[in-house]
Amino acid sequence: MQKHSLFSMLISLVFGIILLMVGCMQTTQTDPIQISDEHVVVIRDDLGKREKIIPYEGKPSQHIDQVYTTEPFMAITFNGLNEDEKMNDLLHKLKEENIIASFFLTKKEIIENKEIVKRIIEHGHTIEISNQESYFVRPKPWKKDKKLQAIAAQQKMTAVIGHSIRPRDHDLKDKASLKNYLGYALSRGGIISLDVKDFPQVLDSIDFIVEEARQINYSMIPLDELIAFGQQRKPFSEIPGADMIQKNLDYENEEPNIFYAKETEEKVVALTFDDYGSDKTVLEILQILEENDIQSTFFLKAKNVTRNPNLAKYILEEGHEIANHSYAHKRSTELLPEELQEDIVKAHQVITEAIQEKPTMLFRPPFGNIDESSAKVISAVGFNNIAMYDVSSYDWNPDYTTDDVIHRVMDNVKPGSVIVMHMSDDIKNLETLPIIIEKLTLEGYKFVKMSEWFDE
Repeated sequence: MQKHSLFSMLISLVFGIILLMVGCMQTTQTDPIQISDEHVVVIRDDLGKREKIIPYEGKPSQHIDQVYTTEPFMAITFNGLNEDEKMNDLLHKLKEENIIASFFLTKKEIIENKEIVKRIIEHGHTIEISNQESYFVRPKPWKKDKKLQAIAAQQKMTAVIGHSIRPRDHDLKDKASLKNYLGYALSRGGIISLDVKDFPQVLDSIDFIVEEARQINYSMIPLDELIAFGQQRKPFSEIPGADMIQKNLDYENEEPNIFYAKETEEKVVALTFDDYGSDKTVLEILQILEENDIQSTFFLKAKNVTRNPNLAKYILEEGHEIANHSYAHKRSTELLPEELQEDIVKAHQVITEAIQEKPTMLFRPPFGNIDESSAKVISAVGFNNIAMYDVSSYDWNPDYTTDDVIHRVMDNVKPGSVIVMHMSDDIKNLETLPIIIEKLTLEGYKFVKMSEWFDE
């Protein structure tokens, strides 16, 4: 009885603090703190009249869409409230799955729904206030807002919270679409944002998130704990090797090394992977490689890395090497020299920042598209070794069956071959990779990372 009484007192205290915060933010006509242009905070009195302008010159608070970590954790957050019965269903679902979440609410929602807010707190969840003071703040609309970051810093908030995973209207149209979206969207360090008004889809979302997370051994933890796992990222300029790739339009005298295969009689092959994929797909590829004690070279499409840098870092931590496969994945021969170099340099920056170290200094052009002129342009930025391949699996081709992909590899492989497969979602990589590895192993082939042939 005493424990229950203490718990009730604690809940009342927390709830009272929240209401006090909200009360302090109320005015007769307008908010007391508003963001003006150029990171200036406008202070207004109770009548809404401007009293003074205080320029804010400090460092803006960070905006977090995804926590930079290779730990297999994510956090669930909710936006807004719903009617009493539906909130009870939601809280019951979260309790059933042992999930602690953060609810982003407006001060109006808190004031008008005191009992629901109290119930949320009693279930162990946290209340954050959209666009107002709290430990965390979330912008509306859903985009980065430098002014909000400025006022968040001045108000000593921990961060402005965005999201990396949020179902859109077309994802919510039916259960199959929702399940498919969440299955490929889950990622390490991911911040999941769900709108409580989307009912009952919000309950389906939790079911699918839990189901998919279990398949890849990911866990849901509270938002503040997830942020605590975040690693500091060095600025690009401070990472060794950052300046190794630079624009250089003086390319006419370049002598690039366009490498297709290793000249050797030894039965060795380099098994390589292009593009990028979801955690779900790439983790399965990594698992297959680990089971067969194979280390590979991954050529990353950097535009996709920007949305999920954690996966690139994790691939590296698993013992594989990371190389450049362009930023926008356009045909090298169809770009102007300056456009091609800008794309490659941008990709180098994105990949280097993601893995926080110098990538393997190899470049593979998208689609294997190369000619003498584009090769010189590529070489001039710093990639003298252009890493091609002599065996293309065609695992991406919808017209190819599983047997077609396997036969294409096995019929063309030879000692020193470079085999290219892909890490994209919904292609024939996962079903063919184990069979290809098994057949190559039975034929006596060993596997090497591609850079080993350039280091000799």
